[in-house]
Amino acid sequence: MIKRYVISLYRYLLIENKYNFFKNTTIHNRNERLDFGLRKEYELSCFNFGVTKFRIVKMTYLSTFLWAFVLFGLVVLWSVVEFFIESRKKKEISI
Repeated sequence: MIKRYVISLYRYLLIENKYNFFKNTTIHNRNERLDFGLRKEYELSCFNFGVTKFRIVKMTYLSTFLWAFVLFGLVVLWSVVEFFIESRKKKEISI
């Protein structure tokens, strides 16, 4: 009986997650207020341990972080190029 109840609850939660019944929760509203113009994408994962349900909201700012890494790489590359240009100028002056 309990096993059947847990399985039916699990199926219900899968359907609930599939059709995004949790879309307008206070967690989402709070994250939208704290967003500061970054991309607002939320992924809702449900982990079920027996009857207890834990909902985890993940904010995916992957594109923002990728752009930050690209810009950091460009700054490092530019500083290396500047270093070699300056070292060549010093060698030419010393000759």
